[in-house]
Amino acid sequence: MQAGFDMDLYLDWRRDGHPNGYNLLLRNTDTPMEHEGDSSYFNADSGASIASFLTEYLPDELSSDADVLLSLSEPAVSGGQLTLSPQSFVVFG
Repeated sequence: MQAGFDMDLYLDWRRDGHPNGYNLLLRNTDTPMEHEGDSSYFNADSGASIASFLTEYLPDELSSDADVLLSLSEPAVSGGQLTLSPQSFVVFG
């Protein structure tokens, strides 16, 4: 199964304050040069969930021929090790 996410192909197309998946992950703000107000998933201060990105991204991905692996739970990090429960995955494709 192929894995990964090509972020360079998922461009920043925020229009009139409405974010796309790129914004939801990396830069969910109308003022991208400022940290304040950034509610993106990868902004450690935002507390944002991955759910809004998946809602925007998965319908497009599921309409393609690609396989999608979706984790249904948050990963756990302990002692520098990333742990995922095997029961927490769904595979589409």
